[in-house]
Amino acid sequence: MAGVQDGDPSEEEAKSLDAFMSKWASKQKKGVKAPGKKRSRIDAEVFREEKAVRTLQNFTRYTQKRIFFKRYYKEHLYRTRVVKELLQTEDSYINVLDAVVNNFVEPLRENNLLTEIQIVSLFSNIDVISRVNTTMRNDLAGRISEWNIKQIIGDIFLLMTDFFRVYMSYVNNYDHAVKVLKQLRAENEEFSNFCTTSMKKVKGHQMDLLESLLITPVQRIPRYEMLLKDLVKHTWPSHPDHPSLVLALSKIQATAQYINAKVTEAKNREKIVEIQGRVVNKSTFDFFDASRRFIKEGILKQYSSESKKKHKVY
Repeated sequence: MAGVQDGDPSEEEAKSLDAFMSKWASKQKKGVKAPGKKRSRIDAEVFREEKAVRTLQNFTRYTQKRIFFKRYYKEHLYRTRVVKELLQTEDSYINVLDAVVNNFVEPLRENNLLTEIQIVSLFSNIDVISRVNTTMRNDLAGRISEWNIKQIIGDIFLLMTDFFRVYMSYVNNYDHAVKVLKQLRAENEEFSNFCTTSMKKVKGHQMDLLESLLITPVQRIPRYEMLLKDLVKHTWPSHPDHPSLVLALSKIQATAQYINAKVTEAKNREKIVEIQGRVVNKSTFDFFDASRRFIKEGILKQYSSESKKKHKVY
């Protein structure tokens, strides 16, 4: 395939197969000026041979480009669909982040409806996440506006993956935020009415609850991982975007694994605390320990010749 790679079309030629065909056909029409009548028969033969060689060279180059086009243009079209989906979903995602910041976080601070501790418990660092993703979205939009078969976006993700650490604090706080939200709704009628009114201002979510907005950052990193996998799959190894995409995917996967592990740990701790609460005043044994993990719970049936007992075990 070395010959095919050497014959890679320019960005303009790669836009359509018609460009290749018309260009080659145009060259054939121009031809080479025939020798004059005074030229010898040997000169005429040399001319014909040279013309045949040029025709063969032109056809070979065209064939190489056509092979490239046939093999990779479908992949290019697929990459185009993926990056368009990426930008479209990123726009929707940032709209949700901005809606939370503009309709909830800032008004709650201005109206002193909640304390700063309660606001942070509910929304964590969602304003920081909004700024990070807005920067990435603008960079992506700039590249996609000049999209062609050799355009790259992997370097943008490679740079932004270091900033995706801000998601970890948010994800670790998410379960706590849902509990605080439920508690505040039950205890603070003014806050409950505020949430209902503010949700009506969020386009596309007027009938939803605030929980549907709070979960979006938790779901975004796995979405990036899925889209990058798709891009890597349809980006051929000789493409300039391939190395950056592969490395960016590796970093995204590491971040996703870390976030998932932290979420699992948080749920594990909450479960152990819940179990401790169930046996309070029944045992002096401290269940909550850094090395302790919840594995399973269930009903243990104890049979004897005289009775049958059921026990809740962990």
